[in-house]
Amino acid sequence: MYINSLTLTNTYTFTKYVLTLLTILTGGNLNQLSSQFPQQSEYTQASSQDWMDPQLTSKERLNSAMKILSKDYEPLKHQLCLSWSSISKSSKSYYQKKAQEAIFLILNIIASGQETVLLNSIQTKKTEIDSTNKCIIEAYNKDANSWTQTQILSLIVNNFTKSELQNMIPGVTVSRVDAARKHAMVTGPGNILNPPKIYRMKLTRPKIAHFIDYIINPLYSSIVGFGQTVLKLSTNEKLTIPKVVRNLIHATIIKSYQTYCLETEFSSFSKASLYIILKVCSAFNQKALRELDNTSAAGIGATDNLNKVVTKLEAYGLRHENVNKLKEMLQLVNQFLKFE
Repeated sequence: MYINSLTLTNTYTFTKYVLTLLTILTGGNLNQLSSQFPQQSEYTQASSQDWMDPQLTSKERLNSAMKILSKDYEPLKHQLCLSWSSISKSSKSYYQKKAQEAIFLILNIIASGQETVLLNSIQTKKTEIDSTNKCIIEAYNKDANSWTQTQILSLIVNNFTKSELQNMIPGVTVSRVDAARKHAMVTGPGNILNPPKIYRMKLTRPKIAHFIDYIINPLYSSIVGFGQTVLKLSTNEKLTIPKVVRNLIHATIIKSYQTYCLETEFSSFSKASLYIILKVCSAFNQKALRELDNTSAAGIGATDNLNKVVTKLEAYGLRHENVNKLKEMLQLVNQFLKFE
């Protein structure tokens, strides 16, 4: 390894090691050997001392270090203190030449003969967008449909990294890039991807009447003797109808109806359409039964006891009119506890 290819510390250590070795070989008499290469030893020692001098300026240290690396390096005359835009063209050329000379000198030591390759590998590359990519990006930004955007993005998604695509197309997400890459891999870049078709079924009146006739069966719905419900039509007309209570939940009613249609070979609506019809034909659900051990059932039992008390009061002289009023009130309370 040559002296000019070593760093300053290694140069100083290597020189000291050589001098020690020569002292051992010559028995302490270095005059004869040192006379054969006095210039190199003096130069190395002087250069090392200059480099390690703390009083040197940054420019002088640079010149000393570059002189150690190469004897042909011309020292830097002065440093740039003004702004780059304010100096003359000749000054710019001078600083560019010195910077290029210093950089390539270091690159030559690190990778001899491959300076340009190493320099290109460490430089930050800017993503270049040609006219074709610009047109694709413009089409992507103008389209509002996500399916179409995925198809357009799949044309260039494999040519750039995710970070480059996010810089080129502001607002594009990582999930959109992944979807475009999947589209390019599965169906091919830019191929049309047909979205799933949604088929709508027309609700015919005979089928609607068939289902309504089924759900108003006393097994599934009961008309309460008290209370009313206001039904609002699409024409904003309001109809007052008796209060209806469903004895079963919607899922059970629909399952039973579909079984009935299958047995009678009647073509019915889909399950989703039947749910919509039940939602429109609103009704109350029966929430309390006599046999259930809950607050409502206990209240029903209490109304029965009150009926018995009213009957006894009638036997002890309570007027018949008052007895009827009390029993009607208790009956309303009983019905309220059953169906509310």
